[in-house]
Amino acid sequence: MVILEKFSYYSRNLFQYISTRFGVLKFLVFAILLCLLGLTHIPESRIFVQNLIFTFASLFAFRFLDDAWSFYLDRIHHPQRTYISPENIRDFIFLTVFIFIIYQLGLFLFSWILAITMLTLFLLSTGLYIFFFKVKSMMIIIPLLKYPVLIWCISRFSMSSEVLFISAGAFFMMLTSDFIDENKQNSALKTKTLLIFITGILIFQPWTKDFNLITDLVLITIPLILMAFTSMKEEPIFPVVIFPLLHLFDLINS
Repeated sequence: MVILEKFSYYSRNLFQYISTRFGVLKFLVFAILLCLLGLTHIPESRIFVQNLIFTFASLFAFRFLDDAWSFYLDRIHHPQRTYISPENIRDFIFLTVFIFIIYQLGLFLFSWILAITMLTLFLLSTGLYIFFFKVKSMMIIIPLLKYPVLIWCISRFSMSSEVLFISAGAFFMMLTSDFIDENKQNSALKTKTLLIFITGILIFQPWTKDFNLITDLVLITIPLILMAFTSMKEEPIFPVVIFPLLHLFDLINS
């Protein structure tokens, strides 16, 4: 009876958390966009689905980790997030650890290299959180570290310069999204434009193209124009959508 009550309790907490902090459809679309960004060639459908499952599961597991360590600042800035209140934080940490163990077991069954890579990221992120959980600027940066790693994993651990630059581009893409979210009222247009430009340069890498240089310059310019002259400067989702789609277009036409 006690076990059933505990299971029911944690199940309710899990579904309540998912309903408030992990919109399934939203994160599924996000996972698809990340998988598109990580492409260096058009893959088989089976490979793309595998990448999608891995990316979606990783976003889910690391969402728990990021939110668990945000307890200090979230209690100040987001008091409505009751799962990190003093009376609930222990249960939320238990749920986080449980979710991550299940996630790791699933990865080990599929690929031990993938599992070790994500475990290393988990330990690195946890170590950084321990030292910087009260520093707001670092609490913005640390959750972004997973995106280059996800791109690298999607590429099957390629060490090519193309993949490494795209991985860095994924970091700046998400940094741009967060910066836009934090500066909706104050446009900070120069900084937003600079971040968009850096992201475009890293993703499209025009210095590597001879015959396709003009196309890449156009693809870099499109987000800059939209940022400067439309309401996209106030939409955090803008860089997350535009860069994967333009990257896919570039890939198809290369």
